[in-house]
Amino acid sequence: MQWRQIEKIQKRLITNKFKIKSAVPYDILLREIGTSPIEAISMVRVINYLKKIEQMEEGRWPKVVFNDRLCKSKNLDAKK
Repeated sequence: MQWRQIEKIQKRLITNKFKIKSAVPYDILLREIGTSPIEAISMVRVINYLKKIEQMEEGRWPKVVFNDRLCKSKNLDAKK
């Protein structure tokens, strides 16, 4: 599912819950209820989780997997 589809669902849920006309633009709707787009919220969560992984001890599985993927990614970039 793409972000645009998710945003349409979010807009529909917000308009139904707060009884707002569906003609209100998405960005204005978000400002009025004091929230951010789901994509922005998700990216902040990803960044925070990556920071958390970075601070983990070396033997922890999330860090092991992350470092393994990072090394594979660097090797693929070097081969290009």
